[in-house]
Amino acid sequence: MSSQRRWIFVAGVLAAFAQRIAVQAQMPTPEIDVVSVKPTPAESARIFRRECKGDRFSAAGMPLSFIIQWSYQLTAARIVGLPEWTTDRATAYNIDAKATGPMTEAQCRLLVQSLLQTRFEMKTHREEREMKVYALTLSKKGLKLREAVPGNKEGVTINGAPYRSATPSEGPAVGLTTAKLADYLSGIPVIGAPVVDRTGLSATYTFDLTFSIDEDNEANEASIWAALEEQLGLKLVPTKAPVAVLVVDHIQKAGPN
Repeated sequence: MSSQRRWIFVAGVLAAFAQRIAVQAQMPTPEIDVVSVKPTPAESARIFRRECKGDRFSAAGMPLSFIIQWSYQLTAARIVGLPEWTTDRATAYNIDAKATGPMTEAQCRLLVQSLLQTRFEMKTHREEREMKVYALTLSKKGLKLREAVPGNKEGVTINGAPYRSATPSEGPAVGLTTAKLADYLSGIPVIGAPVVDRTGLSATYTFDLTFSIDEDNEANEASIWAALEEQLGLKLVPTKAPVAVLVVDHIQKAGPN
């Protein structure tokens, strides 16, 4: 990548990150009326739930890292500095919080950020780091995505299920850009690094993607790398790039209510 293209790419990444921060900063953070934070009992550790509805937020059995990812709208690869216990379901928490009034989902995320800061003493800062990433590029086998058209009902299916955005109220996605696909891929644990879109494509596409989510792959399904190339005509290429990340400077287990 030339120096000029590299800086254009960096500027785009940082601009998107800054825009998300600016939008959140403009919203009033809801005040917490009542909150309960308790370790998930061992007998109910299989419960895995998160809900934001009306004036309430609740989560059960979720590792704290998942809650942090949701509240900051970042994949695991873009959050650094979390201690190991935050990713362990054995140290998960049941959290119930009530705000002083109804919340939008964006406000609910802010409320959870505030809760993390007060109950878990979480301190963070944001910075740009040069790190390993995967570039999503076009495969030599040719693009196999279908461009979405008005009235399109095909949508996007991943492993047989309709793809839904991070905001449940928006329902199933009618299509995805390759930039949004890169965001989705960034959250797949087996990839283990941020994915950046370098396809040069800007349209919205419909597609079906099926791949193995089992590291042992007993069902003999395609790996995510093979599935992208064979089914979508895309490939992941390892490289390095500046990535905007959230750095966790301090976090500790919550004390008793």
